[in-house]
Amino acid sequence: MEVKIVEVDLQNLEIEGIFCIKDKKSIGYKQKLSWYQSEYEKGLRIFIAKDSNAKQIGFIEAIPAEFAWRPIHATDFMFIQCLVIFSKEFRGQNIASELIKAVEDYSRASKKKGICVLSSNGPWMANSNIFQKNGFTHIESKDRFDLNVKYFNEAKSEAKILDFIAKQKDYPNWHLLYSDQCPWHDKSARDLMAYANEIGIKLEVTKIDYLEAQNGPSGFGTFSLLYNGKLLADHYISKTRFISIVKKELIY
Repeated sequence: MEVKIVEVDLQNLEIEGIFCIKDKKSIGYKQKLSWYQSEYEKGLRIFIAKDSNAKQIGFIEAIPAEFAWRPIHATDFMFIQCLVIFSKEFRGQNIASELIKAVEDYSRASKKKGICVLSSNGPWMANSNIFQKNGFTHIESKDRFDLNVKYFNEAKSEAKILDFIAKQKDYPNWHLLYSDQCPWHDKSARDLMAYANEIGIKLEVTKIDYLEAQNGPSGFGTFSLLYNGKLLADHYISKTRFISIVKKELIY
């Protein structure tokens, strides 16, 4: 399959969009758009894969690791935050590798020491296989998350997962932490707040910045639902899922 990789910049952003949400009138889309514009100055980049008919079929999002929205430390590296090929018909056709190569080319041009990524066999993260296929090495694991690194030279600087598990005890009662890094977070947060208000739960909701994501209580970084120091969800969830969680935790 012929695939074209397009770098999304501030000039073509309105045309190309942000891939993972198409409704440009939605609050989530507008928030992600604004977020991308502000993070672009820090080195954030999105690359979109298109087929021969200009249909968008996948994307990758990367940022200098110092500004990553995940609990990692890796100085002078690029960090891959998202890698998605939505449709199964386009998987296994080397498209993900082409997107990773686009980030590698950008990283090398930016004089980075390498690229790193948190992967997982669980929800909302690509697993390690695609990265190891492209020259990444597994460094360490924490909970369901694996840190994989691709070094560009022999001078291997320190890269590590920060201890997000230890942070969970700092959140008594009900807490929801989220950011605009994912355009689906806003809807999830509003749905969870509405149900919490409906049944009289005091859910403390906090919109976080990248430092709070790095030093937060979950491996996903940008979405954390907690109750009495226990992490209940580390990615956005539906109201139905939240209802099930609440019933289980409060046993009613």
